[in-house]
Amino acid sequence: MDEEGKGVEKLRYLRFTKNQVIQHIVLFILFIILSVTGLCLTFRELWISQFMVDLMGGWEMRLIIHRVCGVLVVILGVYHVVWAVFDSKFTWKEKFRMLPNKKDIRDFFQYLKYIFGIGKEPHYDRFSWKEKADYWGALWGMVLMGGTGLMMMFPVISTAIFNYSFINLSRILHSHESTIAISFIVIWHIYNVHFTPSRTKGVWLHGYITHEEMEEHHPHELEYFKITGTKTENRKL
Repeated sequence: MDEEGKGVEKLRYLRFTKNQVIQHIVLFILFIILSVTGLCLTFRELWISQFMVDLMGGWEMRLIIHRVCGVLVVILGVYHVVWAVFDSKFTWKEKFRMLPNKKDIRDFFQYLKYIFGIGKEPHYDRFSWKEKADYWGALWGMVLMGGTGLMMMFPVISTAIFNYSFINLSRILHSHESTIAISFIVIWHIYNVHFTPSRTKGVWLHGYITHEEMEEHHPHELEYFKITGTKTENRKL
């Protein structure tokens, strides 16, 4: 390979800003703590649950940790929305690229053909339909889990506004949604982001992806970078 080819291989493209990287790290740390403390209650009859609760300092401390982390997730969600709306580093056109569109529907069915061996993998833009499902699923989870969690945390205020049956419903929704969220993260998100061989490792820490990954997974975004003259870094990962 010539020197020019080597240079292209070394090119890195900014995928996530430092602010986005920090938000993601804070979110997944809180998510892990909430998952562990929540599962301990859901499966409290198992010995491993009691073992984990003992490490936390007892059931009362487990509840305090769970509630504190839940409130922090709500605060993070509010901050993210405010940041996404008012951050001046991105134009409104760039922000709207995270919204689902017709291409996502076409890409979804093209992906089905691809996994069954009757077509090629679709060429994605900056965000694929899978990444949008991750993103909007997380926001929906914050709203539902945060809302039902606050209702259970403040039952007196909640019953003054809603019928008591809503408190019971919130417990059911909170438990079921948490199971869905954990399953989604473990089965879907971790596989697509961390276990796909061609994915850049550590992008959640440094925010950059390689030219090779851009060509394979985001060719439309690569073309957009060329047109707009987006800066890259000629540096090895």
